Amino acid sequence: MAITHYWVLRRGYGRLRTTRASLAEVARGAWSAAPVLLIPAVVVVGLVGGVVTPTEAGVLACAGALILSVVVYRELTLKGFAEAVKRAARTTTVIWAVIAASNVFSELLVRNLFAERLIEGVSAVASSATGVLLVITGMVFLLGMFIDTTPLLIMMAQPLHEAGMAAGVDPVHLGVVLVTAALIGTVSPPVSLLLCLNCGIAGIPLSATFRVIWSYLAVMLGVVVLCILVPGFVTWLPAQGWFE
Repeated sequence: MAITHYWVLRRGYGRLRTTRASLAEVARGAWSAAPVLLIPAVVVVGLVGGVVTPTEAGVLACAGALILSVVVYRELTLKGFAEAVKRAARTTTVIWAVIAASNVFSELLVRNLFAERLIEGVSAVASSATGVLLVITGMVFLLGMFIDTTPLLIMMAQPLHEAGMAAGVDPVHLGVVLVTAALIGTVSPPVSLLLCLNCGIAGIPLSATFRVIWSYLAVMLGVVVLCILVPGFVTWLPAQGWFE
């Protein structure tokens, strides 16, 4: 939020409105948004409760949004639905083209036993839990620049888990750091899978984001490093046993 506020001021974006919203406006807005807010609530409850998989949760969210748009808000017409499907098809085509290329790259690494050799290098460079996590973060971040998160985690999760356990890393701590670093890598140039998706939705060229994305990457990587140095940020909540 701070980085976004900085760029808003730096680029001189004007305010959408000059007066504060009244309590009545806030109440009307909250009432209008209440049905939409149920969608993420249902998704989170379904995931935490083990009722749906992440893929099924995405389908559930789309179905809920479609129903609300047609039945509750009555804003989505047949023509608008057809246009939304066309835009989604174009965006999906771009994303799958990038994923296809990253899967080919991932397959080449697997055939050359890249993961095993990489783990040997990690063990040689660092032996402490903190050192291993820092090396894993840097390595996964760099690989995430070129490989989609799913094939990257399929290829690297098991050997990295073994390296982490050998160094005494908490498995929950390792999992959160590993997945976060991989996702941050997919925002980073040159491939920038998630940026491709967002730029397709926003209708702007990918190159328009390169001048500002580094500030966000620095903050996100800083958060990961902080989680590595202070494990309690990651392990405290699961240790309470609320989700068991």
